[in-house]
Amino acid sequence: MATWKKIIVSGSSANLANLQVDSLSSGVVTGASGNLTTTPIAGIGDIVATDGAFGNFSGSFSGSFIGDGSQLTGLVTNLTFSGSGATGGGDTIDLKTDSLKFEGGNNLSATVTNNTVTYNLGSSIVSSSILTSNAQGQAVLVTNGVSGSNVDLGLQTSDDVTFNSLNLTGDAEIDGNLTVNGTLAYLNTTNTALKDKYILLNSGSTDPDTAGLVVDQGSGAGDAFLFDATDLRWGVNKNIAATTGSANSEAHISVVVDENDTNHVDEAYYQKNGNIKVDNTGNIFIYS
Repeated sequence: MATWKKIIVSGSSANLANLQVDSLSSGVVTGASGNLTTTPIAGIGDIVATDGAFGNFSGSFSGSFIGDGSQLTGLVTNLTFSGSGATGGGDTIDLKTDSLKFEGGNNLSATVTNNTVTYNLGSSIVSSSILTSNAQGQAVLVTNGVSGSNVDLGLQTSDDVTFNSLNLTGDAEIDGNLTVNGTLAYLNTTNTALKDKYILLNSGSTDPDTAGLVVDQGSGAGDAFLFDATDLRWGVNKNIAATTGSANSEAHISVVVDENDTNHVDEAYYQKNGNIKVDNTGNIFIYS
């Protein structure tokens, strides 16, 4: 097509709609910066460099590079990673030359599928355990969801159990006998109710021996109602410690033998100074 054509000389600039090079062994871009700037290029094709090195590419592009990329610079090629915990450690790999390997450990395996790393626990690894009880005095360990055998703790209802000390914060009920083999038995109760008709005292002492009841008047001592084993009579003492080993009465308690009561007997055991007798006619006598 006949038209005016611009002649481009050295040092001039040219604005070309298209540039086609059919055969070019080499090309040189000269100038202050040595850059080749283009607007977006449409179409499909390859930029192939068979020898030498490129300068800098800027802007955005799509497609692929052909080659091993060993001459590319300015790209992130290192990956730094670290473990967790005090001994987790850390490392850096070269993404161009190194391979990243996922390994397991003792009873731990790793599998990689579809860009996913899965760690598998061995059967001997405990990931969850629960200690439970199916019955009194028994325990069972549930490991990784699997129940073990019942373990007898020796605390079942038919077992004989010995404790060094026992503290109960709730109520206690004993269906059998209670034996206390200690020095003292403390009852810190507001009220004490005994169903027994008779209370046996002095069962652990040498017979005969003095024993009785002490009403605390402070510091574990007080007025006592006791049986005096020396005189074989009941008496009182105004000040006896509850922990004393022996005591004597300071005054005797006088008893009454009433012959009108067929259960009463006038015998030597009751014939002691100060005792009283009432005969069947109503006469009153004092023994002295």
